[in-house]
Amino acid sequence: MQIPGFAIPCTPAINKTLNFVNFAYGDFVAFAAYIALFANTSGMHLASAFLIAILATIVLGVFMEKVVWLPMRWKNASRTTLIIPIISISAE
Repeated sequence: MQIPGFAIPCTPAINKTLNFVNFAYGDFVAFAAYIALFANTSGMHLASAFLIAILATIVLGVFMEKVVWLPMRWKNASRTTLIIPIISISAE
């Protein structure tokens, strides 16, 4: 299910907040979709599977922020340096 016009206003807001472009948005969405699919095929109700997928994606996002991007920002990494892990995450 798509919500027309929802992703377009959210992306610049996230880019402004993080102060760099994250190319791994699609991978986070795919991660959530696989979690929801796995939970639903395991017998869980679809609404519960969506909630589990949302929570798992939030945990993944917070983990990536704390482990990857925050230490790099503490070291005042350049934007080029910040793009390297983003490309490697999105290439997986």
